[in-house]
Amino acid sequence: MERLCDYGIDLWSCPIEYLIERYDYLKKLSNRDLNDYIELFLIGQHLDNGKYMVTESCDDSHNIESMKQDIRRQVGMFFNQLVYQYVVEEIKIVELSYLRFLVQALSNFKFFDKISEAEFKLLANDLPVIFMLENKQITKNSLIYSRILF
Repeated sequence: MERLCDYGIDLWSCPIEYLIERYDYLKKLSNRDLNDYIELFLIGQHLDNGKYMVTESCDDSHNIESMKQDIRRQVGMFFNQLVYQYVVEEIKIVELSYLRFLVQALSNFKFFDKISEAEFKLLANDLPVIFMLENKQITKNSLIYSRILF
């Protein structure tokens, strides 16, 4: 089963059945990696923004609101407990298409506020600079980060 892909949350809509299928699959995993939590984060974004297609064959056995709450809880617990060393080690396994969403999730959960400037600089070397610069939370701190990035 392929991971959820995203070509821009405003440009692309995914069938709700596929979001449910991926959510159910990820929920059953006993050992999730960073990619799995990024995918959960992405599923949550689709659900929060209403960017999904509802078809006639949609099985209404899943309560979308409870799904969203469960995803927020799981993703929040994971990203709020992240430590710098784990991110540095695990960033090497993050799928290229998920790097943008990793930066977004780290920013949303204020990970960058918890690390030093030196740690941020080392981490920024492993992330495409465009993903860092397109993030509002990071660019708000542009005076700090411009010294580090450039």
